[in-house]
Amino acid sequence: MFDANQTLIGVLGVGRDITRARQSEMEVRKLARVLEQSPESIIITDAEARIEYVNDAFLDTTGYRRDEVIGRNRAWCNQRQDPARKTYVAMGCAGPGPTVEEASLNRRRDGSEYIEFAIITPLRQPDGAISHYVAVKEDITEKKRLGQELDAHRHHLEELVEQRTAELNEARTRADAASEAKSAFLANMSHEIRTPLNAIIGLSHLLLRGGGAAETLAARLGKIDRAARHLLAIVTDILDLSKIDDGRMQLEFTDFHLSVILDNVASILGQAAQDKSLTISIDRDKVPLWLRGDPTRLRQALLNYAGNAVKFTEKGSVALRARLIEHQGDELLVRFEVADTGIGIAPDQMARLFQPFEQGDASITRKQGGTGLGLAITRRLAKLMGGEVGADSMPGVGSTFWFTAHLQRGRAGASTDAATAVDFGKAETLLRESFAGARLLLAEDNAINREVALDLLHGVGLTVDTAADGREAVDKARATAYDLILMDMQMPNMDGLATRAIRVPPG
Repeated sequence: MFDANQTLIGVLGVGRDITRARQSEMEVRKLARVLEQSPESIIITDAEARIEYVNDAFLDTTGYRRDEVIGRNRAWCNQRQDPARKTYVAMGCAGPGPTVEEASLNRRRDGSEYIEFAIITPLRQPDGAISHYVAVKEDITEKKRLGQELDAHRHHLEELVEQRTAELNEARTRADAASEAKSAFLANMSHEIRTPLNAIIGLSHLLLRGGGAAETLAARLGKIDRAARHLLAIVTDILDLSKIDDGRMQLEFTDFHLSVILDNVASILGQAAQDKSLTISIDRDKVPLWLRGDPTRLRQALLNYAGNAVKFTEKGSVALRARLIEHQGDELLVRFEVADTGIGIAPDQMARLFQPFEQGDASITRKQGGTGLGLAITRRLAKLMGGEVGADSMPGVGSTFWFTAHLQRGRAGASTDAATAVDFGKAETLLRESFAGARLLLAEDNAINREVALDLLHGVGLTVDTAADGREAVDKARATAYDLILMDMQMPNMDGLATRAIRVPPG
């Protein structure tokens, strides 16, 4: 302080406490650093939606400069439709309501698009008036992409699960159907086997009881013979199916006459067709007369078809046909058909044909009889011969069953023997002519079969020794020189493989 003469007479000091101001300034600076260093984009607008502040993260994300943004109003804000939620969000457009959280599709300065998630909060003064809006935005483009990928993977997994579940259900349905079909087949097979067995046992009992005229005895013996042959055919079908499935059936390749095969099939079914007043016709088209292949299996396949045709046809005809489909040199593709005017097959039953243990209509099959194995065997035989099978049918009109086979041109003059069933008369003639005066060894463990064989062999003048098992057969074969040895393949102690020991000298 100074007096009137401007002489310093003292010092007057005025002090002000700025601690709180300093603290406030530090808080403001700290908040500013938070805004600047935040990884999320931050925008502050006034109440009219004019941008007053953006942080560096916003500039990095959008590619704009700060002077290109400050002062812009909400008309400049990106109001792009969210592809997922179909909503619109814009900075400064939140209105007087509470905080808004939304996702929006925006565009950078270079034109590229990105997805943002924004939290927009109004800033209110003490009197409640909104003075500013603050938006915190996060670029969620990559999160969205990953989310969509995860959704796609989830949907794909769900589809796979549904597909696998459907496949398992279908497999279970097929397994259940196969189990039911097999049960029905076994029940039918039991009936088919028991029927001829009951006939054989019953008729044999009547013969043992004695009495009756010679004609009656002969008729009963004939019925026993037919029942036995029926039973043999059933067992043969079962064994053939097993051999084919196990890959143990081998085809022969011999020359044969086509007409002999077709005529033989027609002859075998002739009596059954005649009993029903059915006509059997044969048409070999342009197929060469002489073929090379397996006539036995070819005949078997045709018989399976033709037997069913006669069985399920009450009136009309059955036709046996052969068609030349392709030929290249000596290689031929021949289609064999059996057509009938029978009851036909419903469309829903066609898919079940040619399958083992399956029958088109169990009720009809039960009425007519049969094991249902014939079609399955024919399918496998055709496959062995390089061919296929199929059928066309119309209920009440008739059916045509066919199979194809790869054959070759045959040589004229080859053997045309078409015998299929056991013919004891021919067997006796052959033995008498070929082995008259010979000495035989019969190895058979079944006493009844041994008795039948002995009677047949003695009947043609042969000297026969017997053996009840393989070991006894080996001992007798080593002790005696036999002209012929008949060996059963399944016997106790040492089975039919005893022939190896017989062929190899001891020591």
